[in-house]
Amino acid sequence: MPVAKGVIKQVQEKCSGSRRRGLLLGCHSLAASLDSDIPPAEGVVCDLLLISRDIGLHVLTITDTEDHGQITHYSHAAAQALKRDLVLKGGCKEKFCVSYHVVPCSATAVDVPNGDNRYPKSYSMAFTREKLTNILDALVIILSKVPSTLSTKLGVSFLHLLTKEQFLLVKQKINEHREYWIQGAAGTGKSLVAVEFMRELRRRDKSLKKEEILYVCENKGMRAQTERADVCQSVCRKTFMEESFPEVKHVIFDEAQSFKDDKGNWLRKARKLVRQHSDNQNSEVGTGVESEMESGAEPESELESGSEFQESPGYLWIFIGNEQRSQRGLRHEAGFPRLYDQKPYCRLKKVIRNSKRIYHFSKMFLAKPALEIEIGHDFEGEEIDEIKNIPEPFLGRGLLEKLNEVLHSLLQKGYSKGEIAILFQDEVPESAILLSTLNLEKIVNAEENHSQDVVVSSVPTYSGLERPIVILVFPWTVDSYEYFALRYCAVTRAMVKLIVLCEDAFFGWAAPPFQLLHGRVG
Repeated sequence: MPVAKGVIKQVQEKCSGSRRRGLLLGCHSLAASLDSDIPPAEGVVCDLLLISRDIGLHVLTITDTEDHGQITHYSHAAAQALKRDLVLKGGCKEKFCVSYHVVPCSATAVDVPNGDNRYPKSYSMAFTREKLTNILDALVIILSKVPSTLSTKLGVSFLHLLTKEQFLLVKQKINEHREYWIQGAAGTGKSLVAVEFMRELRRRDKSLKKEEILYVCENKGMRAQTERADVCQSVCRKTFMEESFPEVKHVIFDEAQSFKDDKGNWLRKARKLVRQHSDNQNSEVGTGVESEMESGAEPESELESGSEFQESPGYLWIFIGNEQRSQRGLRHEAGFPRLYDQKPYCRLKKVIRNSKRIYHFSKMFLAKPALEIEIGHDFEGEEIDEIKNIPEPFLGRGLLEKLNEVLHSLLQKGYSKGEIAILFQDEVPESAILLSTLNLEKIVNAEENHSQDVVVSSVPTYSGLERPIVILVFPWTVDSYEYFALRYCAVTRAMVKLIVLCEDAFFGWAAPPFQLLHGRVG
């Protein structure tokens, strides 16, 4: 928004006095940020939202065109959409008005009107601190809300609120990094951010088609879930390497810790793809700048340096959970840099998926560097049940009978089939045997995680997915590092309640995996 800097500075100066001190927010399009169906108006440079105790809420639409007719209509519609969303989606019960006006980029003086006389006098422009706080609370909700996967299960619309670090990724880092590595432990919302990031790309560019955004993930269930968001085309790594994608402008990798390079260097191909519509196809996409989310250092904004945005490559964002790389995965060349060479990067630290009980339980299977994660809410969840002493052989009929007992106990307590996933360590028994033993008419696999039926899957296949209740079926294993990585992945699939059917103590060795890696236990 360089052409609007002069106008923005004038507004800041006008509102920096003690009487008119307030909050000034800027975005490319307020209507797009609200996910409204208002068509974009040609000539809109950006929108400013001014919030203060004596002015209330005021929208300034900055334009570089002399014909203000269409721009005024857009600004009016954006103000209406903001008021409607604050009330209906943000739950604001206060009486307030949202005024608006259009400001040309060439303006030498900017006047901020005191309200809109079309509102009744009861809609006072003078905000008390409490009233302003309530409106700001509603504003946070409407700007950081994202759809929840629970919405399709319960027949009611549920919303997630992005954490501060997630919000910064979607709204701020998108302006700073074309290539970016997003690291995070399970449950920190990497896949949620990936989908919201793709939505944000399309909000900012209304002409961007979903076929021009490529989502690459090995997990079929994750691809199916992302396809339902209808923001991109999705493929597995093999298809990505074997086919050409001449229309693609942006590439997003998810669950990259499971990738291999047996079909070629996928990272190199992605870097070429995001440059194929660029003016300078030989430019480097990444900058090597570390994010303040991890280090506390503020990177130089590329909006100011212009090094990337003048060349306009597409976005290449890689979402990776290094903690979930099992020993089996480490035996293959993955095709991506080592952990400390994944730059520029940020690290998501707040776990939002799992209850506090499941979160603390899962940390037992994490390496020491990953223990820096923290819980992002105060929901306790239910006690973790560990059921041992299953009749021999472990994967025989005795196990299935115990599984049937546990499953129907949950159903009798009022849990629905659509809330439950049964995960086996590796191989899953035949469907006919499970249907008969568990007295179920239908079971589904990970690809149908959104259905109202019980999901039965293996842990690797279910990676990245979640359900409120997870029943784990685990024999004891002798592979120490595999033990921790696989179990960490397994237990973090549960959101509220976790039940473990195991041959022996599920904890196994009490030593953390970083000790095992150095050969101090075994």
